[in-house]
Amino acid sequence: MKRLILMRHAKSDRDTDTSDFERPLAKRGIDEAPLMGKFLRKEKLIPDLIVCSPAKRAKETLELVVKEFKQDVKIEFDKDIYDKEEAGVINIIRDTKDKIDTLMVVGHNPTLESLLYSLISDMIPYDKFGTSGVGVIDFDIKKWSDIEARTGKLVLIKTPKLI
Repeated sequence: MKRLILMRHAKSDRDTDTSDFERPLAKRGIDEAPLMGKFLRKEKLIPDLIVCSPAKRAKETLELVVKEFKQDVKIEFDKDIYDKEEAGVINIIRDTKDKIDTLMVVGHNPTLESLLYSLISDMIPYDKFGTSGVGVIDFDIKKWSDIEARTGKLVLIKTPKLI
């Protein structure tokens, strides 16, 4: 079995003169990201590997979440999470080494929400994959390269407002 954790970056500050790539977290994001880290730790959803967008808001989210894990986690950054759409993120997932059982991807909407719904086998009524949102999907596969649309089982979707 392989487990995929998709996490949308925390709430960012839109009132800056910086580029989209350099946009920092807003106070709400700084407050909410650690809550999700604590939730993931409590639920024993600590990944073997995290692949994160290099955008500032994603990196800041990652830092706040991982701090709450209270253990070391391997982290990589991949610009395709920022630049590419769903297919680019799928390629990152499929290229993951098979010794990794739980992979976490930290990135952006609308890509992550679209990816989540394309991977799960059963549609569920859910309006929005909000900031700091986490979706956990299990796949009955041995190799990440075997991941296909509509083959994942949705374990949970959580946002800070739901914990």
